Amino acid sequence: MMMNAFKLRLGWVAVITILFCATVASGAEKLRIFILAGQSNMVGHARAHTIATLYASDSPRDKELLSMVIKNDNLSRKVLEIQLKQARKLDELTGGISNSKVKDLEEGPEKTNLEKKIAAMKDEHQGYKDLISSSCKISDRVYINSIADRNKKAGKLGVGYGADPSKIGPEYGFGLSIAEKIDGPILLIKTSWGGKSLHYDFRPPSSGEYKLNEKELAGDKVEEIKENAGLNYRLMH
Repeated sequence: MMMNAFKLRLGWVAVITILFCATVASGAEKLRIFILAGQSNMVGHARAHTIATLYASDSPRDKELLSMVIKNDNLSRKVLEIQLKQARKLDELTGGISNSKVKDLEEGPEKTNLEKKIAAMKDEHQGYKDLISSSCKISDRVYINSIADRNKKAGKLGVGYGADPSKIGPEYGFGLSIAEKIDGPILLIKTSWGGKSLHYDFRPPSSGEYKLNEKELAGDKVEEIKENAGLNYRLMH
């Protein structure tokens, strides 16, 4: 499941529009510019450590992805399996994301000892996650300017251009793979807002005036709705 989610974000799929925009002369080399525009899938909600699940695959394609993304020889399938086992043990101790097994215990030595054990295991597991993130390559040729939801930043392409500084989106796999196929500097311009409508929020002027439905017309925000039609389209310009 985690591996499939990572592949999905690496792939050129989902609600993604990747448009070759322009080439700009820069000395002897041309700057290739790509625009990546989309909604929640373009924002990017994959944690960087999920990349390591590719070690569980024997697929030649997945092995190529690993060599493209990871630069640490200390990571392996064995390391992954140990950490997955550790994660399952944590779930057994805590009751999973609800933490129910800890919450249900009465205050006392048993609960205190369990909490200490869980904290130590979480610290160790977090160290593994941090190792994966720090092992992900940062490109020297691909730069990105991202205006994703809640995470606006620019710089060399690496981990951190997803929904928050620990996440990745389609920009990561796309940028690294396109760099293997073309020469010269590359700029990615990423724009993404989750939960938006192409019909309303991204409505271009060429589509004409937005027509309110009966419910909208009956409400008290008619002028506000009209004014905000196409707002996200305008924000991209």
